[in-house]
This record gives sequence, structure tokens and C-alpha cells, in this order.
Amino acid sequence: MINIRITGDFKKEFEEKTKEAKKQRIAQLVQALKDATPVDTGNARDHWVSQGDKIVNEAEYIDLLNQGSSQQAPEHFIVTG
Repeated sequence: MINIRITGDFKKEFEEKTKEAKKQRIAQLVQALKDATPVDTGNARDHWVSQGDKIVNEAEYIDLLNQGSSQQAPEHFIVTG
């Protein structure tokens, strides 16, 4: 096994690039969730936000939508885990 220690400018650049890539991926996931959310008024769709490393939706009825209460989307359009 080889252990490599990253230091100095390379470490800083690596951490910055990793952080930016993670931020971009989370933004892509938020957009995918918005695209998959059934729209009547747009409230549930508009409540998708990132909070640090988490993506949340605080619309009161998002669980009902995910259980299939809408004719506009299949059950379980949100997959967690």
C-alpha cells in the first residue's frame, strides 16, 4: 500500500475543485428533482433547495405527491437512500 500526502498549493487547489464539483452536482440533482416534481401551482417544485450537503423540500404535501396522489407523476418519483 502506498500512502500519499497532498500538501501545499496542490492540496488547496484539489480541495477547491472537489468542493466546486460537489456544489455543481448538488445543483444538478436539485434541478432533476424540480423537473420530476408534478406541477399544479408550482409550490412543491419551487421548494426544492440545497442546504449544505442535503437536498430538502419543505412543501407540506411532498410526501403525498411522492406516494402517487397526483395524476401527473408516478408513485415514488423521489427515490431516497
